[in-house]
Amino acid sequence: MRQIHLTASLLVFVFAMMYIFTGLVISKGNWFHHQSDTTTTTIYLLTYTPDTTRLNEFGKDIKKQLNISGRMSFRKNRKNEVVFTYYKPMVRNVVTVHSQLDSLTVVRTENINFHEANKRIHRVHGFEGGILYIIWGILLDLSAVSMIVFAVTGFLIWYRVRSHMKPGWIFFLLPFVLLLMMILYLK
Repeated sequence: MRQIHLTASLLVFVFAMMYIFTGLVISKGNWFHHQSDTTTTTIYLLTYTPDTTRLNEFGKDIKKQLNISGRMSFRKNRKNEVVFTYYKPMVRNVVTVHSQLDSLTVVRTENINFHEANKRIHRVHGFEGGILYIIWGILLDLSAVSMIVFAVTGFLIWYRVRSHMKPGWIFFLLPFVLLLMMILYLK
């Protein structure tokens, strides 16, 4: 059980250190050198009227036609234009479909700075986007399972060592007390 606990703790440690580092870069971005990004804007005229009722398929068509890669997200802006964003490390493509459905504007940003790249690493989730995202998603799920295994085996090891029972209860109950305090505070 101690070996399982140790292995789980090492997996948790690796991902915790990654999140600590990327979180530090996000919160203290002014500590790091910012290189300038390269931004290009291109306008394409549409020769057909797109079907905006199925935005997911329309976004995939745009991705294929314009040879854009990366993870896709979409939304509508205040002008009722559809905005597709395609992310990949160090590159972001923002495609705006104008409300008249007659043209697209593509804003491509390359060489995204260290701060922005770390923010994307810190927030990446899910499996969509290619093999690297699938591997990343599996590793994140493995780290989540490791956290559960680490907690359960730690509790079982602590419970078996009766001489440390009383001080252990303090450390066992303290997170629950803090959680309850935060819930009451945020309520």
